[in-house]
Amino acid sequence: MEINYDVILKELVKEYKIKAFMAPFLLCFIGGPGYGKSFISKLISKREDIPIVSNDRTRRFLDNIEIDSKNQDIVHRLAYLQIEYLLKHNSSVILDANAIRQHEIISKKVDLLNVKCFYVNLTCNEDSIIERLKYRESMFGKDDNCSRATIKNYLDYQEELKKLKFPQEKIFFEIRTDKDLDIQINNLFNKIESS
Repeated sequence: MEINYDVILKELVKEYKIKAFMAPFLLCFIGGPGYGKSFISKLISKREDIPIVSNDRTRRFLDNIEIDSKNQDIVHRLAYLQIEYLLKHNSSVILDANAIRQHEIISKKVDLLNVKCFYVNLTCNEDSIIERLKYRESMFGKDDNCSRATIKNYLDYQEELKKLKFPQEKIFFEIRTDKDLDIQINNLFNKIESS
């Protein structure tokens, strides 16, 4: 099946509210299932008026138009197209996805667009992650905006981390998602503004 990325992109970007920034940037997270990527993305988006490009949203959209949402290549390509669209319109962007596997491609994209990319490492105690994932699993079929990540996905990610390494020098900031988030987000944006 031939995929028309231009048509899909037009549909995906319809809902974005673009606020022009003097120096737009991309904000990416490093963290697996249950680490709080979506929650933090929504907090920052609401506070700073920055659109979120979400791989989960893209997957749901693909499901609705009957395109294989499990195909990571398609999902990632659409994420990059959305990010590029927003950055070209001088909007900063939050990528609600784990950038650990994609950081090399992301870095090349932002270099081509001449914008900064800030990688934020998310950490959390395992008990909180397991509780979040249990709750999320209980919401399957009730809340279609939830990620479909499970405890098994979290455990698989822990195994994958033994092979995947993110360059520590690229981490701009760290947020503990099981602690007070307001102060940490304030500190993150103070650091972004001074960089």
